[in-house]
Amino acid sequence: MRNHKVWSPTIPESHMKPLSTTWVFKCKTDKNGNLSKFKARLCVRGFTQKEGVDYSEVFSPTGRLASLQLLLTLCHIHQYPIKQMDVQCALLNGKPEETLHIYRPSGYSDHPETHVFVLNKSLYGLKKSP
Repeated sequence: MRNHKVWSPTIPESHMKPLSTTWVFKCKTDKNGNLSKFKARLCVRGFTQKEGVDYSEVFSPTGRLASLQLLLTLCHIHQYPIKQMDVQCALLNGKPEETLHIYRPSGYSDHPETHVFVLNKSLYGLKKSP
């Protein structure tokens, strides 16, 4: 989180309404069922957000199936190569549209407990993510 500059510490002000966070832990296993690694993810408790206060309208910009079919047909006709890719942690690379604050996550001791954090990038659990 620190290396990716997900948040910036700030002194809380009276108009701020910070959101709480929670840690989600998972145990990953290999194909034989043996424990291979532990994973931790910090999530905002987005169910506490209020529309019109913490976020505006929510929508999911997705393309139409007919557009994808047309694109694939054109690639086939013109013999263009088709590639697939995945952007890892794409959600975490986007910047939130609204200014959001979170309380200091439990276990994070780099800053005083009285500080809150301004989100510079999105976190899992937000109602509105880029």
